[in-house]
Amino acid sequence: PPRTAAKLRQLPWTKLAAAQALASPGGGAAGASAGTVWAAAAHRRAGAAAAPDSATAAELEAAFAAAAAGQQQGALTGSAGDLAAASAPAVGWMGSKKQVALVDSKRAYNCAIMLSRVKVPFKDLREAVLAGDDAILPDALVRQFLQFVPTEDEAASIRAHVDRDAQTQQEKDGRLRSLGKAEQFFYEMSLVPRYQQRLEFLHFMQRFDERTAEVRQDILAVLQASNTLVQNATLVAALDAVLAAGNCLNANTFRGGAVGFSID
Repeated sequence: PPRTAAKLRQLPWTKLAAAQALASPGGGAAGASAGTVWAAAAHRRAGAAAAPDSATAAELEAAFAAAAAGQQQGALTGSAGDLAAASAPAVGWMGSKKQVALVDSKRAYNCAIMLSRVKVPFKDLREAVLAGDDAILPDALVRQFLQFVPTEDEAASIRAHVDRDAQTQQEKDGRLRSLGKAEQFFYEMSLVPRYQQRLEFLHFMQRFDERTAEVRQDILAVLQASNTLVQNATLVAALDAVLAAGNCLNANTFRGGAVGFSID
């Protein structure tokens, strides 16, 4: 780029390495058919000077000359002044019978509402989770279950209550029935190894076909748009002009001499 008498404001771009900016789709050396817009721009101006002529450089100097220190300070002070002026108990659901509550009342209430629409016994739900049975556990139900995964503390306190002083399975069942609906559900699900991971996997598998179809369409759309942009002569010419002007503004800095750029 030509040297200018005045100091110019820099263009804050991220300078791309030549190997990255001019790389071909296969990763080899760039050529006329390389897949980046910067390679297309380089091919377009092959044999021509990339720097602006003297008239264009003078226009850049007039348009982008850095402001004096006093002017910059005044502008900043004004902006700061403008900115300164401008900125001037839940009740748990316990059912009709007196039950032992071991889970937060609001959380137990919301869980009970969700479970009121489930007509499958909790033990059968536990077996369905172990088997990954999506006939009993459709995706909508799995998503609801994921919102009510028992924490370690909840599971420990419920198991301690059920197992305390219980000598037989009948006694355990009796203590379990003394709990609220949410606690009973949490107890059964806490017996499933890696319960949350099983639900997440089941949810992923149930949505797999739908998600891959969505991603496939997105990828095809991006590829088509990218090819259209790279092959657009007007866009390539415009970016080439920005590249030449930016190299003039960024002359003698680490951002200068770029063969391509990106802007965050």
